[in-house]
Amino acid sequence: MDKNRSKAGALGNHKENDGHFFRGKGLKQITGRSNHAAFGKTLGMTAEQAAEYLLTKQGALESALWFWDTKNLNAVADTGDVTRLTKIINGGDIGLVDRKSRYDKAMSILSGTAPLKAGSAGATSRSTVLVSETLRKGSKGDMVKQIQEKLGIVADGDFGPGTEAAVRAWQTKAGLFADGVVGSKSLAKLFGV
Repeated sequence: MDKNRSKAGALGNHKENDGHFFRGKGLKQITGRSNHAAFGKTLGMTAEQAAEYLLTKQGALESALWFWDTKNLNAVADTGDVTRLTKIINGGDIGLVDRKSRYDKAMSILSGTAPLKAGSAGATSRSTVLVSETLRKGSKGDMVKQIQEKLGIVADGDFGPGTEAAVRAWQTKAGLFADGVVGSKSLAKLFGV
């Protein structure tokens, strides 16, 4: 038995050395005979041809886009649920803390806000943690509940369409970009930090 055949053939590795030949390739790291075959089928290639194609720049990029589309990851990504997205892509939560941190940083940059840094004027230890979070429709938890309380709406800790509408209305009144996403700028203004 090939030492690289993992999960009792769950990856479709059934020939000698399949584990090595169909090891992770491409930007997404397509792994296993069955995944190589599925990707190759979309291009009229065998699993072996797809394995070689994944070593090219075009194949590496195309495979990542194929995986994203096949798993319908836009729908998950649009919710901002980094944990669920990580589990679908990686099958676990290795690197999740780092990924969430990078996601929050990217979202603050893309939204034109920048999180307050520790030691900023008026920042307390609670507010430093507070303004590093980005919350949007689909978010859940105590921080969402605190936002709902500040907005004077039902505080159930679930950032649904009603919370999003209330956030948009508040952002408009507060002179902020009304995107319904509570990033560092909205949090700072809402909580007065």
